[in-house]
Amino acid sequence: MRWPNFAAFALMVSGVLAGGCGHDFPPQVTTLGLPIVNGEPDTSDEHMAVVGIEFGQYMCSGTLIAPDVVLTAGHCAGSPASSYSVNFSRGLIYMPTATRKVSEVHRHPEYDGQYVLNDIALLRLSEPAPNNIKPIPFLPESLRITEDDIGSPIEFVGFGQTESGSAGKKMHFTGEIKWLCDSDSYCPHTASIYGMPHTLCFDQQLGGACEGDSGGPGFVTRNGHEYVAAVTSYGDNQGCTIYGCSTKVDAFQDFITDYTGGGLGSDCASDDDCVAGYCVEGLCCESECDSPCHSCSLAGKEGLCVEVENGTSCSDGDLCNGDEVCIVGECVAGTPLDCTDDDPCTNDTCSPSLGCIKEPWPDGYPCGDCMACEQGVCVDANCGSGGCATGVQGSSRPLGGILLFVLAGIFALAIRRSL
Repeated sequence: MRWPNFAAFALMVSGVLAGGCGHDFPPQVTTLGLPIVNGEPDTSDEHMAVVGIEFGQYMCSGTLIAPDVVLTAGHCAGSPASSYSVNFSRGLIYMPTATRKVSEVHRHPEYDGQYVLNDIALLRLSEPAPNNIKPIPFLPESLRITEDDIGSPIEFVGFGQTESGSAGKKMHFTGEIKWLCDSDSYCPHTASIYGMPHTLCFDQQLGGACEGDSGGPGFVTRNGHEYVAAVTSYGDNQGCTIYGCSTKVDAFQDFITDYTGGGLGSDCASDDDCVAGYCVEGLCCESECDSPCHSCSLAGKEGLCVEVENGTSCSDGDLCNGDEVCIVGECVAGTPLDCTDDDPCTNDTCSPSLGCIKEPWPDGYPCGDCMACEQGVCVDANCGSGGCATGVQGSSRPLGGILLFVLAGIFALAIRRSL
């Protein structure tokens, strides 16, 4: 099979251009041919969403970002929809666990292959992906890659060519973001290397994406969740060993959600309404967000699973064990209710749903020495004024002792009479 030259572009300019990201585009941009370099096989369940795309005699990679939408590079989207085949595979692209046809090809309307501009596209599958393959959300603008991410890890996955020249096996490699061009114009990095608008780039001396990996994802992690932050676009012509650049996905949020709907924070009724596959609290969310101390509906952060304010109740519904509250995203146990008091004429209990319950003891219930409850009040039981209340519990004279005293008197009187 003949592989395309899609994955690596060498940007060559006549002369040295000085300055920053405000210049015009380089006067000459040339596409060069190339033979994931130094990667490892990727057989993870999570990355089953990374797909191999075949069209005619060419191939690219891509990522399932919605049940029926694949994100890929614009230069992979120049053929009729009927020519595409999307393969879901844990290993070789030629041994898929499932295959889908493509019903629509949606390339960015301002894509420019000569200057590698707006190199992003979406493929609509003819039917949803298998239920066991979960989409991976794209990085939203609110979590965008910035200069603060320089030096941060980025994981590339694709079915492209390796250092041995073979291709078609899913591989992954974790590199590091070296520089980015978050601008509407190109950004010179060296005299011969340029970051095109809305791209992030990386040093590939140790490894990285190569031919056939075009359109494949660059994954980053935010708040413990994995996102497609970049789409493999272009690189050097020295065996993918100098540098590579990817389209910055967060810059194209509107392009994606205008086509797919279901962007983070949009209204939803079910998981199927959302690009990320999670409908939480009536909004499309980045994850299941099932922690009681996180929310997807906080003002200004709709769709992001973020910590709620410290002190927010996270009660488990049991009033007896106290009111649990959120502290730094964790639900902290409350203080259990102490329902006991100093009133001996009430029965103190705790109901999980009602809290403390105080039921009065019935009249006559002993509440102390020669004391008994009357209409909920502990009163004198008159134990010493004629022997009444001999049955009152807690009396200084137990009932058994009084009976023995009476029996002893009767026995003594009988003896006296017999004499």
